[in-house]
Amino acid sequence: NIYNLQKLVEVTHYNMASRPRTLFADLWVTVADHLTYTALNSNQAIALYAVDSFRQLSIQYLRRDELEVFEFQRRFLKPLETVMAQSKQSSTKELLLNCVARLMHVFGASSDNDQKPKGGLKSGWVPILTILGLGGRDADKSIAEMSFNTLSGEIKLCLEDAKHSDTLLSEYFVETVNAMLLIVGGPQDVVSHLAIDQIVS
Repeated sequence: NIYNLQKLVEVTHYNMASRPRTLFADLWVTVADHLTYTALNSNQAIALYAVDSFRQLSIQYLRRDELEVFEFQRRFLKPLETVMAQSKQSSTKELLLNCVARLMHVFGASSDNDQKPKGGLKSGWVPILTILGLGGRDADKSIAEMSFNTLSGEIKLCLEDAKHSDTLLSEYFVETVNAMLLIVGGPQDVVSHLAIDQIVS
């Protein structure tokens, strides 16, 4: 199964680079469905490899400039949202949050503007914020804390450092607040209170 995933990632990489985005978007529906199904597999090793495959492909995809009208980033990252919502394994969700944090570090406000690769997060913020919100209301305390810390850290960078991009708060303010509200509604009281403080401040 892992061998098949490796080959799927290779073929997807090739098609991503060589085909027009409108054509690749149709192909991605099939690939993403398979990776999502695999990431929800009860076999932990296979599930983790599928999530890591999402990470590899996402990093490559986000290096391309967004076509504003089509919001391909949002559609590309949407399957990760499904995995976070449906996975029963904390290890899968932890790796997924690490992947999201990596994407934010490379393409979001936390990246150095001088070193930021071509492309960057635009409509992709929508599924990423939803993932963090869902993680913040997880029954596993470590997952909830990780989600909140990732989101609040990005917000802090946007607020405190003028050299960082403020796309998150200027263009996706409502989605950011909604993610915090998801965390507020979670079962972890301490994390919920921290999220309330973040919203109020």
